[in-house]
Amino acid sequence: MAGELRKADAAGIGTDEDGNSYQKIRSVGYSSGTGTVVEKRKFINAKIGDAKNQQRFGAEFIGAIGRVYAQGEYFQAHVKREHDLTSYNARGFYSQMGVLAIGKPYRYDKGLSRMLRAQPGELELLVRYGWTNLNDADSGIFGGKQSDITCAVNYCYSKFLHVRLNYTNVKLDKHSIIGEQRFSAISARLMLLF
Repeated sequence: MAGELRKADAAGIGTDEDGNSYQKIRSVGYSSGTGTVVEKRKFINAKIGDAKNQQRFGAEFIGAIGRVYAQGEYFQAHVKREHDLTSYNARGFYSQMGVLAIGKPYRYDKGLSRMLRAQPGELELLVRYGWTNLNDADSGIFGGKQSDITCAVNYCYSKFLHVRLNYTNVKLDKHSIIGEQRFSAISARLMLLF
């Protein structure tokens, strides 16, 4: 679990047309990608103006029993705003599950707080679901809502070569930068480890 409270980043000093200096409005921004390396654009994006401070909270879980592992994370963000404007709230989560179809049981590294890399000859099957909501009707800020599901197959050919194949299906609501859409992506990767 983690949390933070911080003042919005300084926006700097501006100059108006008469040469007078003024402090620019502080803002906070949130965005999210699609979970695939194929599409780099962030389709949901919220910019919250007149930000006084932001509070963020997250909780994460990771664990394994034998050849099965699960991981998940929940986050919530709250932005308090200046000038009696309504505060902004966003939230989301993801959960994923993996199964080593071929190989030894999963191994966890306490120092890195993650599962160790697959060993040669291991075949891993994964499914991941994510949901992010940057819409907040109370504050009148609509950054978009996104859900995605990914199915993956990972094979460790050798200590230095991993092969990965992912299928991702993304659903966006009408407030995304491209409107209400549903699309899929297939990606394949060869990872060379040095």
